[in-house]
Amino acid sequence: MELEDRYEFLETIGSGSFATVYRARDLELGREVAIKQVHEQYLNDPESLERYWQEAQLLASLQHPNIVTIYD
Repeated sequence: MELEDRYEFLETIGSGSFATVYRARDLELGREVAIKQVHEQYLNDPESLERYWQEAQLLASLQHPNIVTIYD
């Protein structure tokens, strides 16, 4: 499933050298989400992707009202 099939992209929240973050609506669950999409040039860089997954795992382990929740 492509991201565009599940999410309606509403606006760009921010963009950096590694990824762009979008505000979107999850069409299946009806909630607003943030989507962090890695820039294409990093998709084949194992070291960059490993750092990305480490960050995701760390954030997924934290629970606080001021920290975003990771779903996928």
